[in-house]
Formats: sequence, C-alpha cells, structure tokens
Amino acid sequence: MKVLIVKTTRALQILGEADLDEFDVVLCTSTYYNRVIQLANANHVKFTRAIFDEIDNMNIPGCMKPDAVFIWFVTASYNNLINPRGCGKWNSRLNRHILSATGIRSMGFVKTLFIDMSYSMNHAMMKTLVVKNKDAFVIQSMSLSPITQVIVRCRTPMTINLLNGLVDKMLINFLNAGDIASALQFINPANKDTEENIVAALIDKYNRALRALDAKHAYMQSTGDMESGDDNVAELTRIVRKQQEMRGKIDCIRSRITTSNMCCICYEDLANKSVVPCCSNSYCLKCISTWLSQKAECPMCKAPLRVIDLLVVQGPSTLHNMESHPADLSDINSKAKNLEIILQRRSKDAKVLIFSSFDRALSNVGQVLASNNIKYSYLKGNQHQISSVLKQHSQGDLDVLLVNPANYGCGINMEKTTDIIMLHKFDTEIERQVIGRAHRYGRGSELRVWYLLYENECPVSS
Repeated sequence: MKVLIVKTTRALQILGEADLDEFDVVLCTSTYYNRVIQLANANHVKFTRAIFDEIDNMNIPGCMKPDAVFIWFVTASYNNLINPRGCGKWNSRLNRHILSATGIRSMGFVKTLFIDMSYSMNHAMMKTLVVKNKDAFVIQSMSLSPITQVIVRCRTPMTINLLNGLVDKMLINFLNAGDIASALQFINPANKDTEENIVAALIDKYNRALRALDAKHAYMQSTGDMESGDDNVAELTRIVRKQQEMRGKIDCIRSRITTSNMCCICYEDLANKSVVPCCSNSYCLKCISTWLSQKAECPMCKAPLRVIDLLVVQGPSTLHNMESHPADLSDINSKAKNLEIILQRRSKDAKVLIFSSFDRALSNVGQVLASNNIKYSYLKGNQHQISSVLKQHSQGDLDVLLVNPANYGCGINMEKTTDIIMLHKFDTEIERQVIGRAHRYGRGSELRVWYLLYENECPVSS
C-alpha cells in the first residue's frame, strides 16, 4: 500500500507534482487539509472514502468538502455532531444549565451539514446514524492495561466552605481550580489587577448593590412613586425583594464567618488567634492589632476595644504545623502540597500530564513545578510547537506537561504517559476524553489517574 503523509510544505509540493492516483492513502494534518482538497479538486480526483478523525475538535477555518463516494466522521464525542451548535442540560441540583455538548469548532461544510440535518431530523433519528460497538466489546477487544484511579482529598479552603451554596457555581469552579484572579474578575470584571480577598470583594459587591437598591427605594419614597400605578408598585416590590435577598446573603456570609475558624478581617485561616471579649469573635493578631491602631472599636459589634483587652491563644496553628511536615498524602494538605508529594514520589521514568480547565491555574502549578526543579512545559501553540513539546515529553526531556483539555483534550496521543493528575473535578465526558489521550493502543503499563479534590468536589457516598 502506497501512503503519502502531508504534514509539511515539502510533502504538499510532492503531492502537487505527483499523480494522486499513484497513492492508495493520503494522510494530512488539519493545517494542510484545505490545500490538499484544493489540489485534489484541481486534478479532478474523487476519493473512495474520506475519513475525518475527531472532526468536532479540529480547527479548520472554512473546512472544504472533499469529493468522495463516502465520508466517515470518527469521534469520541458523537453528541457534539448531533448538537453541532452545542447544548446544555438542566441540572436540578445546581438549578442551572450544564454544558453537555460543545458542538463543532470548525466553520465549513461539516458544521453546515450537521446543522442542516438537525433541522430535518430529531435526535432519535440522528442517533441512528451513529455506528458504535458496545462498550464492553470495545474494552475486551482493546485489552488495555488497567487504570488505577486515586481520589486525593485535600483541605478545603475556608473561602469555599464559606461561599459554597451562596454564589454562582462558576465562581466555585474557579476557586476549586485555585484560579483566584479569574474568581475576582468574575466578581468584579472592571477590576482586573486586584489582589483583594475573595470574600471581601464579594461582600463589597453585595454592599454596593444594596446601597444602590436603598437609594432607589428612598427615591421612590421621596417622589411618591410608590402609590402611582401598578408598574411602580411592581417595581417597588421587586426592589424590596432584592434588598432582602442582598441583606440575607451578607448576613449569611457574616454568620458563617463567626462560626468558622476564620479571621473576621482578612477572611483567611486564623494566624495567632486572638479573641475579643465584647462579642467573642476571633481575629488574626496582626489583623486586629492593625485595625485597633486606626479605630479603637471592635470590627463586628463596634464596642470600645483596646489591644490590651485581646485574649491571644498561644501556639502556632495546628493545621499549618501538620502541613509543613506531611507524612503522606492527606486531607489536611492543600492541593499544592499534595501535588508536590505526588511529583516528588514519582518514578524516574514517569511521564506526567496535569489537566485543568483554567490556564491561570496551570500557571500557578508551573510555579510549584519550577520551585521543585521539575522540567515542564505547557501544551499550546501551533501544530509544530505542540509536536515538538510532545516529542520532548516522550523522549524524557520534559517530566510534566500542563494541558487545558478545552483546547487539546482530543486529537493528541500520549500513550507513554504514566500519570494523569486532575487539578479539579471535570464533567464525565471531558474526563473520559482526557484519560483517553493516554489510555489507548501502545500502552504496556498501568495508567495512574490522580484526582485532587476538595470536599465539595468529592462524590457523595451512598
């Protein structure tokens, strides 16, 4: 069988100079696809079969239709083809839509084809076009090495315990991944470079919204709009409801703060715990001392207060003391600390992939890797850069690759990977795609998958 692989400009030149009928198979990358089709059309070549692998994740601008007797679309996520524009499903527990299909990325004949089909066929009819073996048969036929899945429970930050169930799930997702900068931008999009505390930023946002509602309420009272017209009455009712909602959120957050081991000023774990006698709230010694140097009153109850009135609990935090010398992976460790332990205990020939849906979270991990002298790289850039990084990883020049599955979950094969580390919980379909990059033909050893999860991410025991 005569095969031509088109992945360089030189190969494209060979294809242009040769008779396409000389080749039994032409393989090409997404980068050169349109140019190959242009050459084929110019020479009036008709393919017997055209096969697209992972077409829903390919990025081919203006993807051209090949002249072929039959076209196969191969994908691990056929829901993306059935729902070419993407779709979400309602999650009653979270009370919001969750993305269940990302759709087709490339604009061109493939997307147009499946969009047109979606108008004329319902989902049940579309699924009849799917050719798929039973999962049990696929697993048996592939006979791949086993997967060892390890859930590593990590110490949930106070901020997540404080806000979970009160704020949008997307904000919690940022915090689960350790992407504080994106979480702050989510709260206040206009303030891009702040290092403000998450809880403080959220309370400030709620207070600003409450002040705006109070001002609008006061204006309607002063102008007599409350008694004129059904629309004004409905608007007033809406304002009052929003005021109650905002006050309820603020009160709930403050209540959680006072009942947790959290400083009421910096909203972080207590350092040198200091208790005030007036209302028995706890603060970091540094925080309350700084406060009292400016105001001689309690931050919470506003009672007169002096530094000499503070009750300082002696001794360092047990939590931080235990984490500084961990014996093993532990739920008292942060995700960063447990990640360090996993990487420090890896074998000499280990090849590690670390996945996160947030690029800033991967940047934070990069700092951890650099501090431990671990050779790593980000999997990003054009096809040439990606191929170069994958080659370095395969040859052992790089120990760790940092990957965002939104960009490279499909279409890359890394069967030599020994360990996959998930920095946070993923949707089931994305998780399957991520693992599938390494768990495929060519594996000769066990694949270890590590899940670094906070308590709110862990599966609920039945």
